[in-house]
Amino acid sequence: IRLVVDFRSGLERAVFAAPFSAEGVRAWHAGDATRHGAPQDHIAPFMAVPPGDRSPMQALYRTIPFVQIDSFRVLFTAIADRETPLLFHCAAGKDRTGVAAAILLDVLGVPRETILADYRLSGTWMEHTREEFLANFTDQRAILASEAHWHPMLLTDDSYIDAMFDEITRRYGSSRGYLEEALGLTTRSVDRIITHLTR
Repeated sequence: IRLVVDFRSGLERAVFAAPFSAEGVRAWHAGDATRHGAPQDHIAPFMAVPPGDRSPMQALYRTIPFVQIDSFRVLFTAIADRETPLLFHCAAGKDRTGVAAAILLDVLGVPRETILADYRLSGTWMEHTREEFLANFTDQRAILASEAHWHPMLLTDDSYIDAMFDEITRRYGSSRGYLEEALGLTTRSVDRIITHLTR
């Protein structure tokens, strides 16, 4: 591993040290003021909808490619520049990481159903994720509320990734358009990503 890209917020990093570090491995993370991804900021929408409603997560996924622009630009630029092998991660490994992986696979031409199947694999660790969520959540609303309210936060639901792709398509036409227009990668850089990872 040559590079570790940490998508976690400054608040998350203050609670948990970098889980992946080694001498000689370059590490990148967002600025300390970054809050996106901190669960405290995401519980409120679930308290305002019926238990089990997944619309807050669908709305969140529509924003991830845009609030994570700096992190995603670092990731995709590093791949284009062959700063690989690399590792990218967030806290639970399914939301910010899942979106980045889905966009990358889409750019490489992987079928949507395969992308969704890959995303669903993160659900294998659902019970572990739930335990970590409850053990480390500092907002008592999550503890006091019915689990049915916040359970959708832990799911790997196809509709979340679909909502993300719908928003990217609406704004930029395709994942490739997102890389070029939103992240500012050149056409040549995107071509290098595809060549590097498929040939």
